[in-house]
Amino acid sequence: MVPGSLEDQPVRTWIRTLPKIELHLHLEGSVGPDLLETLARKNRVDLPLGPSGSAENFYRFRDFPGFLDCFRRVCQVLRSPEDLVLVAENLFAELIRQKVIYAEIFLSPVIYPTLGWSVREAMPAIHAAALAAEKRSGLVCRFLFDSVRQWGRKAMEDTAALAEECRCWGVAGIGLGGQEDSVPARDFEDIFDWASGRQLLAAVHAGETGGPENVREALQYLHPRRIGHGLGAAADPALLEELKQKGILVDVCLTSNLRTGVWTDLPSHPVHRFYQAGVPFSLNTDDPGIFGTSLGREIALAADLLSLDLPAVQKIMRRSAEAAFLPPDQKSALLSMTGVGPG
Repeated sequence: MVPGSLEDQPVRTWIRTLPKIELHLHLEGSVGPDLLETLARKNRVDLPLGPSGSAENFYRFRDFPGFLDCFRRVCQVLRSPEDLVLVAENLFAELIRQKVIYAEIFLSPVIYPTLGWSVREAMPAIHAAALAAEKRSGLVCRFLFDSVRQWGRKAMEDTAALAEECRCWGVAGIGLGGQEDSVPARDFEDIFDWASGRQLLAAVHAGETGGPENVREALQYLHPRRIGHGLGAAADPALLEELKQKGILVDVCLTSNLRTGVWTDLPSHPVHRFYQAGVPFSLNTDDPGIFGTSLGREIALAADLLSLDLPAVQKIMRRSAEAAFLPPDQKSALLSMTGVGPG
């Protein structure tokens, strides 16, 4: 039995109590089957639940386009700012239960005007709920506004402008997700430069469905501090070295990659290449409600795959803290809570 085996009870115990950091987590994707059904009933939204009549069936899809369609349908159930606040409150409670001490949470604000409301209406209450959670447990949350890549420049411009407007409610940066090959990264360069000039940091999905060229283009034109998923980078040793030398952290999402079909099996997952090459990476759930996972489970999977012991996992948490979109004093406080010294 390897030290990180999922069946190793001491390992499972320290994972449960480990102070955890999550950097790649979509608020809308945190909606689990029970909450989805509750919101659908409340808002009289018909869901294609299949023969079983269960929302769990709603979360079954075969490929990445199927996942994107599922994510879109989840968003369509959120018909008011109050709905999104409820989702946030449920997520904060779950993060506290998992002993998460810091989380950066993506929201997709460009979706909601199509439903007749704006994320700006929800952010004061979401921020207030985050502060209440921090007071109650020490959990610190920041938010990243994520645009839908295939919706083009206008959607990204609106997302960045709204992120700047909502800075006072814990918004720390911007992101770009969706269909990776739909619009070239260079088309968004000036928008990301504008955001960077206003201290809005960037975390960009790249190499999730595409190859190393997509990661290279993201680095060249958008200058992100973090790369979401980054699977394609594993095929290019020079790119791995660049990520290592520049300290660009890759947000690894093991269960997500399997469920969306962008990777076929865990034993061959590129996290091995990242680990061997010294590329910094974090461990994340991505869309825990949709994928039926938790951060503890993702850490356990990585411990099993890479034979990680407690100090090794603590170092991953420290690297995650180092990549957090926080000012230096707050980052120092977070680093002190990871249980491992510098290096």
